[in-house]
Amino acid sequence: MGLSKSRTRSATIADVAREAGVAPMTVSRAINGHPHVKPETLIKVREAVAKLSYSPNQAARMLMGQRSNSIALVIPELRNPFFAVVANGVQTAARSNGSLVWMVASNNDVRIERQEIEKLLSYNVDGILLIPSNPGHRYLKDLLRTNVPVVSIDLPIESGAADSVVIENRRSAQEAVEHLIGHGC
Repeated sequence: MGLSKSRTRSATIADVAREAGVAPMTVSRAINGHPHVKPETLIKVREAVAKLSYSPNQAARMLMGQRSNSIALVIPELRNPFFAVVANGVQTAARSNGSLVWMVASNNDVRIERQEIEKLLSYNVDGILLIPSNPGHRYLKDLLRTNVPVVSIDLPIESGAADSVVIENRRSAQEAVEHLIGHGC
């Protein structure tokens, strides 16, 4: 799919249905892998999808309460190389799963962090990866009560039960020192 300067109307499910000679609901079922779509119907729908270059409208799917296929990554700042490595890993994993990453930086300000997370929640992100500015801040307790999964990175959230991915700093430091000693330092 190439990007063009002028925006043309995208094909809709109704267009695909007309092209395939089926009902729009059948197109939806075929696209979403519903088990009761006949193989010959599935072939017709796939051919129509390819011919019309149809792709589902994520905004419309979100309005219907479907998954957004997006995750949020909230980091304290952009300059820190550690956060860049984390962001790169998140982006790579998300891309391989067909997901979009919304990334925001809080500038190590809890107020900004909270505002950005509220915006991200309004976009129906499917999950939040968070390196919290202040892992003990009270707003995080409210965040954990939402129906959106939250995983903290590097700093566990202190105000509730959330999954965390952390580095074993003490063991890592010990291994680094032993490595240097092993090389005569």
